[in-house]
Amino acid sequence: MGLNTVILLLNDALEDIRNDMKLGEKIADAISKSGQPQKISCGGFDEALRVVEIHHESNTVLLAAGSNTIDIIGHISSKPTTDKQDLKQKSVETILQKISRDLGYSVSTLKLNRKDGDECQELKGCLKKLVNS
Repeated sequence: MGLNTVILLLNDALEDIRNDMKLGEKIADAISKSGQPQKISCGGFDEALRVVEIHHESNTVLLAAGSNTIDIIGHISSKPTTDKQDLKQKSVETILQKISRDLGYSVSTLKLNRKDGDECQELKGCLKKLVNS
């Protein structure tokens, strides 16, 4: 039981990050100021890293990363299970359902005719491999 922290790292700053002897201290300080995202400077970069969010290990957070930022799409509390892959799959499905409801949409299982079933099973297998990797 513990907390997890999501940190965005700007790859352009890797050399400065590598050479910053105080980086561990900077990261720890930023994490301890939880609540709002915290910028972490390094070398010539004002924002080489950013502490995006902190959550309990039993929660799942859905994030969208791009354009040098991370947006929090949603988070849910995960139900205990011993199967990590099962938890991962259920968490993704639950988050998508919750977010859809929050935005006024609904999510349902596709009903396929017999002809589409084989292709669907093949697609499900591919998606399952992707989720499990």
